[in-house]
Parts: sequence; structure tokens; C-alpha cells
Amino acid sequence: MRTGDIELSYLFTSQLDAIMHAHGTTGPEVDAALERFGNWMREIVSAAEENYDEVRVHLFSDHGMTDTTGKVACWWISNR
Repeated sequence: MRTGDIELSYLFTSQLDAIMHAHGTTGPEVDAALERFGNWMREIVSAAEENYDEVRVHLFSDHGMTDTTGKVACWWISNR
């Protein structure tokens, strides 16, 4: 990125997802992970803006996250 010759870049990270699966959507672990992710994204955008006239950032998620308190037998639901 620092050479200024990238036209498209794709970055995948599963760290935030893993933390939320382990700890839920709230709590100190999640707050710290969100802070790290925000700082990391700001660093990436800042580095891109130093080397490119036009920078576009699109952030996608493969799914949402919600806390659950129980278990469901999905095989039973799909076979009804």
C-alpha cells in the first residue's frame, strides 16, 4: 500500500468475530477488541490516504451477532 500501486485490496479478519462468539456482544473483552479494531482501521485508512488521491473503504460482515441464552436442535427443526 505504501508504494501507491494497489487498485483494490481485500482484508479479512476474524478476531472480533471470535471474541464475540467467546464473550457475547458486551463486556470488557468486546470493548477492548472494538477499540483495537477501530484503531487498526484508522491506521490503514491513514496510510492509504498518504499514498493515494482517492481512498474508499467498504466494511462488510458475514453475519450479525446476537447473544443467545439457550440451545436449539437445528436438525429437529429442519426435519419437521
